[in-house]
Amino acid sequence: MEIRSPLWIFILSCLGTSWAIEPLSVAVTAGAASAIWGYFDGSLCRVMECCDQRSTPTDAKNISALENELSTYVYGQHLMQDIVIRALRGHMESPDPSKALVLSFHGSTGCGKSYVSEFIARSLFAYGMKSKFVKKFVAGVEFPDPTMAAVYKMKVQDKVRAVVKMCERALFIFEDVHLMPSGILDGILPFIDHHTEVDGLDFRKSIFILLSNLGGTAINRKTLELWSAGRQREDVIKLKDFESVIRQGAFNEAGGLYNSVAIKTSLIDHYIPFLPLEEKHVVKCIDNEFKKLGYPSAPEDAAKNILGDMTFMPPEVELYSTSGCKRVASKVSAYVHGKKFVVF
Repeated sequence: MEIRSPLWIFILSCLGTSWAIEPLSVAVTAGAASAIWGYFDGSLCRVMECCDQRSTPTDAKNISALENELSTYVYGQHLMQDIVIRALRGHMESPDPSKALVLSFHGSTGCGKSYVSEFIARSLFAYGMKSKFVKKFVAGVEFPDPTMAAVYKMKVQDKVRAVVKMCERALFIFEDVHLMPSGILDGILPFIDHHTEVDGLDFRKSIFILLSNLGGTAINRKTLELWSAGRQREDVIKLKDFESVIRQGAFNEAGGLYNSVAIKTSLIDHYIPFLPLEEKHVVKCIDNEFKKLGYPSAPEDAAKNILGDMTFMPPEVELYSTSGCKRVASKVSAYVHGKKFVVF
């Protein structure tokens, strides 16, 4: 057992002075001390984050709770909900997964990629995004200089190792991969490949989520094509309609996945499209924001006024929100406070 506590240091110092006198008493004392420390250590894990079932639960009920949250609070993303739940359930319930799970989220801004990654963190870790076993890399903050890609690559490796050393059940989120200098993500290749261990650590129970706008234009175009052909979004559109266009777009567009070895070697397990949001989906976002502010639902004129202040594409049909639901919260807030302070 690794000695980390001043309590242990004190106990062992006492044992050292009395060992020659009463070996039997010392043995009993050592056993009692071990039991006390075991209880003390376990008690700490009831109030602090540890790499255990309380802090990093793998129960099926957590995945079921996530499924319910995604169905309730994420709109228009039936493809994402289906594959994310199945992928997480399969990975978490396996006692010996063959490799780390890698999910790559693709779509235009405001469609829910970051939102969903936070839901996943909250369902898999008691401390959610604040967990020390969850590490989020934001491209514009962590990797601002394209000429430093080699240095960033090593820093990412060091941070991933440090987290997995604390707990094999770790979550890594890479935000804005489209803004990331190419080559950085190649640093995680040893950790997401089929290796039992790397540098003495087992990464197979970890999860990596990549978030990017890469392939977003292709996803929007494909969604519009399917709509124009009369295919209903929730009933007919399938993952196979998108996976090849996402993979090709991500591989060829400038960004963190450009010419990526992870794509070439099929180490990304799932390419998940986030479809552009229609007006009916934005209305649900508006209603949800009003509920957060204590309203039972959005006032009758609110959705109409807020939608009138948003832009939809393409110009000829104005079917999809150009910003998804990203600006909805600020527009609802402005609407509410404008109503409060305007006096006639």
